[in-house]
Amino acid sequence: MATFLSVVNDHLYFDIYDGAPRTAQQTVVSTGSLVGETKKDSNKVKVLYGLLKEPELNIPFEDEEETEDEKESRRDISSLRKSKNDPNAPSLTRIPLPELRDIDKQEKVLIFKDSMKRANLGPNSPPSICFYTFLNSFAGVCSCAFTDDSSMLAAGFENSQIKVWTLSNHKLRSMKSGDILTELDKESDDILERMMDSSTASDSKNLIGHSGPVYAVCFSHDRHYILSSSEDGTVRL
Repeated sequence: MATFLSVVNDHLYFDIYDGAPRTAQQTVVSTGSLVGETKKDSNKVKVLYGLLKEPELNIPFEDEEETEDEKESRRDISSLRKSKNDPNAPSLTRIPLPELRDIDKQEKVLIFKDSMKRANLGPNSPPSICFYTFLNSFAGVCSCAFTDDSSMLAAGFENSQIKVWTLSNHKLRSMKSGDILTELDKESDDILERMMDSSTASDSKNLIGHSGPVYAVCFSHDRHYILSSSEDGTVRL
């Protein structure tokens, strides 16, 4: 045994490798060369793909003439809002989120109250939908998104452009030039209205900024911003 250990120590070198075993062909290919090793533990880290818990909102209900069905609907929705955190969601402190503005809270309250008015589906109340299609889209539609109130539609195309349509009676307007904006009274109550150029009102607007197909578009809750991502590797606001 001592002779065997002496031969091993003098003529053999053992390299301990922590990873998937190699085949004989892989061993021959890598012999005499310096090659990197792929990491085998990449998929061992848990991916947190869940949604964060919705912030708690104190929603007053001033309507004392609610029917029993409306009260039951409100209790059902409230119980859903108080559900436990998603185990697949990241912790609330992982990414510092800004506090909700008053306008954001109002939007959530309106959405919550609107959800209570939804009717239960059944033989006497079948579902009704609004279906939109794109015709003659020669540039190729890659993505589309609606606002929460279905008042606007945005679509991303293969030619790197984004087109926004209004689905209501309100026209889309461009902002005035920078020279004119600097002269406006920022403390005015209708400052947002004064910033818009009524002479540019139209049913649609083209947004040009990407240099590749636009694969995703999304509206903000207040309908003032659009977030888009493209093949060019950029995200634009």
